[in-house]
Amino acid sequence: MIKHQPSEKPAPATRIPILLHFLGRHMIFGMSFGVALASAMILTNAAGLNDLIAGDHNPYLMVFLLEFMFALTFASVAMGVAVMTMRPQRAHDDKPEDKLPRPPGPTGP
Repeated sequence: MIKHQPSEKPAPATRIPILLHFLGRHMIFGMSFGVALASAMILTNAAGLNDLIAGDHNPYLMVFLLEFMFALTFASVAMGVAVMTMRPQRAHDDKPEDKLPRPPGPTGP
């Protein structure tokens, strides 16, 4: 008969990595902005949008699709802008003093 060793304990839950937290924060901001903009466009009847939605046989689907697509678009834009404007980090940046720009000269880079 084969004896099985007790399985190892599962690893404790770890914190969310910094980059995922960074992207998630920007994604939520972009989605919020997209939903707010789409809602404002519907409420103000921009370009007759509210009239078009109200005249449709399934207005809830139209509102959902508009809100979802705006949220997706603006979340992608916010995450893209966040990544493109990130400062590059060096592997040995452990001290906050290393992140400050150094003045040019004999002690500078």
